[in-house]
Amino acid sequence: MRRSLIQWFVCAVFSSILTVSCAGTRMSQTWVDETRRGKPVSDVLVIVVADKAKNREAFEHKFVQQLKAAGVQAVSSADVIPMPRDLKLEKEPQ
Repeated sequence: MRRSLIQWFVCAVFSSILTVSCAGTRMSQTWVDETRRGKPVSDVLVIVVADKAKNREAFEHKFVQQLKAAGVQAVSSADVIPMPRDLKLEKEPQ
């Protein structure tokens, strides 16, 4: 009984510490390199690697929507680079 009480107490203390340490984070300062003044991003091809064509298309179209809402011209690779439905992506052993 005493051992389970100690385990419960240690678990409670650990959980409390974890909860407090993961409290909100706030940006206190930012740094921007003023000498870097490149052209704004445009004409983006969004490419997602996924095992299922539906997942690939869904992610790409969502990113394209968000980029277009920000004023960036973007195209989904699913629209220009079709992936065969029966293609299985496999990682090669190293």
